Amino acid sequence: MHQRILTADPELAAAPPAPSPSGPPPENPAPAVSGLAMAMPVRQLPLDVPDFVGRADALAAISRLLDGSGPNRAPVAVVVGGPGVGKSCLVTHAARLASRFFPDGQLCLDLAATSDEPRDPALMLAEALRALSIAGSAIPNGLSERAALYRSLLADRRMLVVLDDAGHADQVLPLLPAADGCAVLITSRTLLTHLPGARHRDLDVLSPAEARELFTGIVGRERIAWEPAEADAILDCCGNLPLAIRIASARLTGRPAWSLRVLRERIEDESRRLAELRIGDLSVRASVDLSLRLLPADAVRALSLLGLLGASTLPGWVVDRCWTARTPRRCWTPSSTPAWCGSPPPTPSASRATVCTT
Repeated sequence: MHQRILTADPELAAAPPAPSPSGPPPENPAPAVSGLAMAMPVRQLPLDVPDFVGRADALAAISRLLDGSGPNRAPVAVVVGGPGVGKSCLVTHAARLASRFFPDGQLCLDLAATSDEPRDPALMLAEALRALSIAGSAIPNGLSERAALYRSLLADRRMLVVLDDAGHADQVLPLLPAADGCAVLITSRTLLTHLPGARHRDLDVLSPAEARELFTGIVGRERIAWEPAEADAILDCCGNLPLAIRIASARLTGRPAWSLRVLRERIEDESRRLAELRIGDLSVRASVDLSLRLLPADAVRALSLLGLLGASTLPGWVVDRCWTARTPRRCWTPSSTPAWCGSPPPTPSASRATVCTT
């Protein structure tokens, strides 16, 4: 026997067992399934903000736009607002609340329009295709071919596509699905009026009650109860801007020995407020600077001049005059800088300056 094993005697090979005549055949043999069909649903939404507050009207409006059975449904919803107002937090929260409308998942792409290197639509499509289980040589080279494949993959799906920090319509158009069951949520600092069928929703700073709720939820009710007047003063310095409130709150939670008065004294000086409203990689100044870099030079100059007039409603001729004005002799003063977004002084001035041109 040992020798027959060593020489691989074919007679030793066992014949495959015959199927039992009494055993029932399988009722539903599993069909061959492609790797794409076996892919798990895409769930790319970032973490929700645990202390999200307010925005009830905006959330209700977005929910109506995303509801496939509603009469006001729109395939594309754009949330527009200035730096630090909480566009991304709102869209993430709204997308999670609307997940029941999109059982096939959510795609989330950061277009980085306000960064030094905005993302190219072709690269964004490649990222989306990889998320949809298309990889390697299966991804076409050209933008139009990638967009066509992307639309084909979403044709029979009900998915929500979130495009964060979009800069212009050309950056967004190739990423729009054509399927009726899909919808797109976009955040942008500018109006994207060239997008077909898009509904825009403006987002402003928090209401005073919402700002107080956010600040209290992070800092703690006990500390706020001890110094309610100081809490109001801090929120006034923050201008109810969510980003500024979160930074101020984080500074207080990181320094439990600080009283609220300590922080208020540090940020009430407008000349150093932006330097104080910074922690880690969060900074009000940096957020505003990203928007300023996207503006032409004459628009930046006009914005600096308007800052002298404070946070107030102005007639159109004032804006036009600031836009066409030549370089002012003195165009900045700490006491006239808006509470939430004062810009660095072009020329230092120790007292209030008067806007004038030469």
